Amino acid sequence: MRTREQEWAQSAYERVRNRDRENKDKGWRDKYLSLARGFPQLVKTSGFAHAIAFVLSRDEKAYNDFLQDVAATLRFKSVSQLEEQARTASLPEYTRLTRQVLGVSQWYRRYVDIFFDKDSGDGEAAEGGMGR
Repeated sequence: MRTREQEWAQSAYERVRNRDRENKDKGWRDKYLSLARGFPQLVKTSGFAHAIAFVLSRDEKAYNDFLQDVAATLRFKSVSQLEEQARTASLPEYTRLTRQVLGVSQWYRRYVDIFFDKDSGDGEAAEGGMGR
């Protein structure tokens, strides 16, 4: 039996790997990478419901794709279903959902750093993220 973390890690890995293969547009990749890195902090500072509303208001394909991936990893059928749950959940349910989103987001952040950071050309990915 696999743990929830293992399932999240596997789902994030597969989705980021597929995005890496399908999307070669540097602008899209940079936006997806930026959101994957910043979304956990946005959730922590603004709350999950506000964070998802903010990201959706930007109407960027890469941002929508990221939210789609997070929603799918959490087994929601769509981003709108995830957003509705964030807006209508009771406090205990909202707290649980926020923790889950943060957990899933950390996996996306890790895998995006592995797959997408190779495009940055700054050499940090090859150096294990260590400074020069």
